Amino acid sequence: MKFMRRISALITKPFATGLDPFPAVELNASDQQKIKRDFATVGKDLYRSLDEYAEAIDEKRNRCQVPRE
Repeated sequence: MKFMRRISALITKPFATGLDPFPAVELNASDQQKIKRDFATVGKDLYRSLDEYAEAIDEKRNRCQVPRE
């Protein structure tokens, strides 16, 4: 019970103070461009790895198929 009260206090305390618990962060243009570039790179890498994974599955599936007569 004591643990639950502590957790509840941690969750509600930032809101009870009236302060914004998630303050907005101002980014300048170069920071915004860097973030966009990083996300684009991550997205490209993710799609590339998913394509490679799908190709590997297709190759394995093709090798495992028994030829029909």
